[in-house]
Amino acid sequence: MDLNTFGAQLLAALARIAGALENGASPAATTAAVQTNTAPVTETAAAKKKRLAEEAAAKAASEPKVDRPAVNKALVAVKDSISKEAAQAIFKAFGYEAMSKIDEKDFVAVLAAAEQELAEFTAKTGKYAEDAKLDEDGGDDDL
Repeated sequence: MDLNTFGAQLLAALARIAGALENGASPAATTAAVQTNTAPVTETAAAKKKRLAEEAAAKAASEPKVDRPAVNKALVAVKDSISKEAAQAIFKAFGYEAMSKIDEKDFVAVLAAAEQELAEFTAKTGKYAEDAKLDEDGGDDDL
């Protein structure tokens, strides 16, 4: 049995379990019904394409949205808590010369790097990073 067949059978079994539970069946009866119905499930190319598109859309929808103010706040927190050089090193590692030049496609990665730097700082020093406050205009606070 290949991985695709196994995955399709697993999804079909989970769908049967969910349907049975929604209709009030007991978990034991549901498990027994699934175990007796193990016929291979084949997925058409169109169905697979649709399923993959739905999975990709669900994944994209579940990912947190990161905007420039969130990235700026995290980098300013690094600057305020650790150093200006530490904050600059984060965005320079992604190839940017200034915080204001960070592309939207890199927001999640830069934010994660800044949060990791702050977590390491907290673990090393026992001090929590200060909450950074953006300038009134949302500026880059001299980074």
